[in-house]
Amino acid sequence: MPSKTKPLSDKQLRGHEATRDLAAGLLESVRQMKAGKTPAVLSPAVEARERALQRAVSNQLTTTIQMWKSKET
Repeated sequence: MPSKTKPLSDKQLRGHEATRDLAAGLLESVRQMKAGKTPAVLSPAVEARERALQRAVSNQLTTTIQMWKSKET
């Protein structure tokens, strides 16, 4: 997904990196994710895989229920 902001110039990027506390930023990100404040952004491939997995689980559940019903009769 492309960024919606203009990229920093090399000089601006060097200045930002020089003052950035990477460990603190990562820790804050983890805290936000644990608190549910950061939505997950999934790639189209991951979303397709999740849909396929949901269909597979649903199909297996349907098959299991049908087997149970056939054993009852």
